[in-house]
Amino acid sequence: MRVRYGMAHGRFQPFHRGHLEYVLAASARSDHLIIGITNPDPWQTRAEAADAQRHTPEANPFTFFERQRMIRAALHAAGMNPLRVSLVPFSIHEPERWAYYCPRETVQFVRVFSAWGREKVARLRTAGWQVEVLDAGHAKQVGGRTVRQRLRENRAWRDLVPPGVAAVLDEIGAPDRCSAMAESGIGRSDEKAVTRPVHPLRRGDRPVAPTERMIQRIGAMQILFVILDGLADRPQAALDGKTPLDAAHTPHLDRLAECGTTGLLTPLAPGVPVESDTSHFLLFGYDLEQFPGRAAFEAIGRGIDVPAGSVVLLASFAQTSVHDGTLRRDALMWVTARRGDEADCDRLARAVAAFETHGVRFRLEPCGRGEAILTLTPASGENVCPEVSRAVSDVDPFYDGASVARCQPLAEAPRPGAARRTADALNAYLGWAHARLSAHPLNRRRTVPIDFLLTKWAAVRPEVPPFIEQNGLRAASVEDYPLYVGIARVCGMTSVGTTRRNSSDVVADFGEKLRLADDLFAQGYEFVHVHSKAPDVAAHRKDPRAKQRAIEALDSALGPLVAEIGDRPDRSNRLVVVTGDHATPSSGPLIHSGEAVPLLIVGGPNVLPDDVTAFSERTATRGGLGHVRGRDVMPLLLNYTDRARLHGVRHEPAARPY
Repeated sequence: MRVRYGMAHGRFQPFHRGHLEYVLAASARSDHLIIGITNPDPWQTRAEAADAQRHTPEANPFTFFERQRMIRAALHAAGMNPLRVSLVPFSIHEPERWAYYCPRETVQFVRVFSAWGREKVARLRTAGWQVEVLDAGHAKQVGGRTVRQRLRENRAWRDLVPPGVAAVLDEIGAPDRCSAMAESGIGRSDEKAVTRPVHPLRRGDRPVAPTERMIQRIGAMQILFVILDGLADRPQAALDGKTPLDAAHTPHLDRLAECGTTGLLTPLAPGVPVESDTSHFLLFGYDLEQFPGRAAFEAIGRGIDVPAGSVVLLASFAQTSVHDGTLRRDALMWVTARRGDEADCDRLARAVAAFETHGVRFRLEPCGRGEAILTLTPASGENVCPEVSRAVSDVDPFYDGASVARCQPLAEAPRPGAARRTADALNAYLGWAHARLSAHPLNRRRTVPIDFLLTKWAAVRPEVPPFIEQNGLRAASVEDYPLYVGIARVCGMTSVGTTRRNSSDVVADFGEKLRLADDLFAQGYEFVHVHSKAPDVAAHRKDPRAKQRAIEALDSALGPLVAEIGDRPDRSNRLVVVTGDHATPSSGPLIHSGEAVPLLIVGGPNVLPDDVTAFSERTATRGGLGHVRGRDVMPLLLNYTDRARLHGVRHEPAARPY
């Protein structure tokens, strides 16, 4: 469930790609987004000790009206519904005026990259506003100061702003303006910045919600939830009949198992393979009835909005060929990852970016790795499809050499007519795109042509209650992979990235994630999800020994955590959970398999240790937890941390587990 009103604010001098990512992330959590433009005019601009330059004329070259135009141009190109967005002046120095520009129930979404960001969070909270920090821990990728510097030099600034913003900057002569301001010395000041006293608003009669009370408890146990992706496996001949986990040397995981309790986890149902999105959703305490579809996570994790009333799919650029009259998948570009493929895919995406047929409008937006998000919306005017449906099948066959499927309406579609129209429209678009890509001049010079878009995982705009409302815990997630960033954002968790994105150093990457978790706990978070994809990546390469080595590397990074728990885990204030999200067999034809995953829980006074002294699929069969399913995990954790609600006791309209 999204908030009714959300706000993103900033100077936007000018509005750059980092701002667009921020606004789209806030929009994904809001029914209506309010964009506040700070320093709207010189009379509402003040010096700040936490940011000594933000008040200078040189740092504020564009007017409120010009910045509105930039923002609207960027949001229009991103496909955002203008009726869902309001742009307002927002004087960050005058909290007594804020309620005149946005409703008191508005959630303030903030990104924190500096002391000034932390000051804004404190100022908003002091004034009684609900604040949610987005992407805590991320380093700023693009900064307004860099863009202005490049504008002054008229050098390589266009790649830093959305194309619509570049058009506005060209029209108003931004490079000349910034250069003239620099040459005249405008904005250069040696006077020290001073702070103005904050005039806090009273909380008034706004009640403190139960979820707010949950995060104010002092001394409540923390939960570290570690998911080792694709951890479980099958007996492997290359490992003398052992699984990679059983064969691995894992003294730290074994020590955690010895000090805690273990069991087997079936994410969904026995023998049913699942993907990571479904498993994480269940492990985080949500029901499949709330599941929006994986493509929504993929889009939002990449900063792409999912408009209400639309359907989104993940589209992978692929090489195909015809055999006996059947179109087959030869390769996915993100898998082969040849040099230059990603840039070529982005260029080809422009050739098939927009299309309309069967009353459905298509928009394709590249998102890196040779992938793109395809958005379907009902077209306007005559012959309009009244609605688009997510109840359509995947076109991607998931295996090289397999036949490319035609999109079909699902048998269980609640509105068969809408599903049929959506499938027909998608097939028409993919056929048109295939012809356009095949004939594109770029493919004539490639030895491996990129000639098809393979779609999958149809999804709709998420309607998911925030994690703190669902489970009563202030939560964060530490991972860079877009799918998990998207899951965290949809579930209202703070998403934190690392400085080692795409690093091949498993030990350093996992160690940094665990240290970031410590930092988040110090900031007051009660639940932190830490994820590593290393075992899954090795298993997909069908290399049991590589998966064994990946598990051993992850285990070595757990040394500081095990040392911290020591010989008396019952005295720890942290509950540690280690499991996998599914089984990924490192041999055989299956992508994922339906085996259960080992689960261990350790820490705190309430965990009764069992007799298991090692961590593997085999030993977990004897564990004290027995056999649990994905949806059981959050109630178990709430119980172990003394947060579980007594069944049958209700003080609120909604049934909560806490």
